[in-house]
Parts: sequence; C-alpha cells; structure tokens
Amino acid sequence: MRKGESIEMQTTEEPTDDPITNHFKGRFLYFTAFISSFSSFSFGYNIGAANKPALIFNSCLPILNSKWECFYVSEEDWGIMSSMMYVGALIGSLAAGHLSASYGRLMSIKTTSILYIIGLLLFSLAMNYWMLVLGRIIIGIGVGVSCVVVPMYLTECSAVKERGQIVFFHQMGIVSGIVVVEALGLIVGVEGGKWRWLIAFNAILMSAQLFFLSWCKESPKYDAAYAAQESKFDPSVWTRPEARKSLSLAMFLH
Repeated sequence: MRKGESIEMQTTEEPTDDPITNHFKGRFLYFTAFISSFSSFSFGYNIGAANKPALIFNSCLPILNSKWECFYVSEEDWGIMSSMMYVGALIGSLAAGHLSASYGRLMSIKTTSILYIIGLLLFSLAMNYWMLVLGRIIIGIGVGVSCVVVPMYLTECSAVKERGQIVFFHQMGIVSGIVVVEALGLIVGVEGGKWRWLIAFNAILMSAQLFFLSWCKESPKYDAAYAAQESKFDPSVWTRPEARKSLSLAMFLH
C-alpha cells in the first residue's frame, strides 16, 4: 500500500519550473513583456509604414512639390526600397544568435531600439532615394534581431504556467503595429510631408522603449549561463553537417 501511495503522489505532483526561468513575477513580468514587445510593435508598424506614402512619391512633381513633401520615386524603385527591410531582417536574424549569446538578451533588445531609431530617423528625414534605402535596411536589421531575441527573452523570463500569455505579447505587438499605422495613415494622412511624422512617431516610441528598458532585468537563464561561462557563441556551428539542414530550413521558412 505504501508503495502504491508513493507512486500516486509522484504521478499527481504538479510540474515545477526550472529555478532559473521562474524569476520574474506579477506586475514586473507584465511590465517587462509590454516594454519588450515595443520592438515587435515596430516590426508590424514598419510593414505598413512604407505602403502609406507610396502614391505620394510615385506621383511627386518637383515643380509643384518641395523635397520636404516628397521627391519622385518610381513604383519599381519604391518596391525595391520597401523590400530592403527583409534583406536587413535576414542579416539581423543571422546575427541575433551571436549578439544574444555574447551580450545578453536585454542588451540585444536595447540594440534593436537603437537600430530602429537610427533607421526611422534616416527614413523620416530622407531627402533622396538612397537615404530611404539605407534607413529601410537598418530598420530591417532591427526587425531580424527582435524577431529572434524578443520571444527568447520572454520565454526565459516567464514561468511555465504564464509562458503562453507572456510570449503572446510578441505576436500581439506585431499585429498592433500594423493596425496602428493603418489607422494613423487614414486619420492623419500622408500628404504635405505628413508621412515624415508618421515614421517619426515610431522613432519616439522606440526612444521610450530604450528609456524604460533601464528598469528591466536580464534573462535569468542567460545570467546562469554567463556565470557558468556557457554563453559564448561559435559561428562555426553553422558549417557542421548536423546543423546545415536545420539552418537551411530555418532560413527558407524565414
């Protein structure tokens, strides 16, 4: 009987969290998730941000419009410029592993804030086509890093029973960014240089994120790995036979 009771107690016992992942609790956990998801919000925001002023640039006339309002960009060139964000995202996603493993998840998210701010300012203050392209690439690098690091950070900071709703902040941030930029484009408009303020609004949000990240803490899992000196990332793992298939599949899906 005692043996049976022992088995029953073991099978009905609730799973417990790994001590290094059960670190953030209560309001602080949700504050961390909310602030971190600003990077995800910026990703969604920038998906729609390049679409709103496209018609303004395609029909811009130097005789009638000042450079602050617009400058002519053909539909083909605008499409190339817009897609540069995804080229930058590929670069950022490949660099995210090294960045997060060597400098930490929190520092990586701060880096995305800085990349977003630089890229958004270049785009919003652009006076020629190449400033738009460069700004879009830098924004894309921030997108690539944030898509890898934000979910990782939220997963490592949350307990098992809260993990689903905490990681959901990442997806919700992307969707919210798309909705907000579309709504602002309809309400405020993009004519007469208003498109610049539409882009600059996102830069203000990312500056706020960078400020509030000062109150967030590093992932407890990274802290534990760093203490054990296991956080170094070796890029040569990408060339190993056992890693090639997984890497190729991940890049194809991305």
